[in-house]
Amino acid sequence: MRFGYTGFHHLALREEAGETVRLRYDTEGQRMAIENEAGEIHTLTRDACGRVSAEIGFDGSCQRYVYDAGGGLVKYMQASGRAVTFERDALGRVTCVRYPDGTKERFAYRADGALVEAENDAACVKFERDALGRVVREVQGPHVVERRYDARGLVAEVSSSLGFDGAFLRDAMGELDAISLGTGIDRWSSSVPSAPPRR
Repeated sequence: MRFGYTGFHHLALREEAGETVRLRYDTEGQRMAIENEAGEIHTLTRDACGRVSAEIGFDGSCQRYVYDAGGGLVKYMQASGRAVTFERDALGRVTCVRYPDGTKERFAYRADGALVEAENDAACVKFERDALGRVVREVQGPHVVERRYDARGLVAEVSSSLGFDGAFLRDAMGELDAISLGTGIDRWSSSVPSAPPRR
């Protein structure tokens, strides 16, 4: 596999097994097109702020994007002409996503912006957080998942009302070393070979 770059270190091409994928950029370094191994081109059109306003896929289908004054996506127009709309609160957070088939997703946040509830037409999940904003409890109907953290802020234990009870054992660097499932320990291990010295 071989990679090629532009003068500003943007990936310009990738060659593998004699096939090449090319990427094109504008003078601002923004990606504008991708050419696949078959010579088909996926193009991006951007507005004055650099946001993608339209994209034409390898198959020629066109999708469009509409943004509000704050730069938040408010409408995604599918190639079929049907739209997905995004409603936002005064702080720009997505509060509702409406789909062409009439279904929707709703989101609620606490004062500091942390997500506390997500709901669609099939289910509702509520999140309880600690003073640091970490999720300590998830509730979905009658089911509950609880998390406990170690002094470094990493997940140390997870338990659920469905019977899962696991402890995560970590090494000095915080990497996962083992999982205790109560009845025994399943060991995980990994290694990353060091790169040979350059000559």
